[in-house]
Amino acid sequence: MIVICHDLIGASICIIGVSIMLWAPRS
Repeated sequence: MIVICHDLIGASICIIGVSIMLWAPRS
């Protein structure tokens, strides 16, 4: 997932993905 962070468009996907990973365990 860190790899796509290097991509400008992938960066937004990476941030969303990390947010889901951090939020999902709490739900």
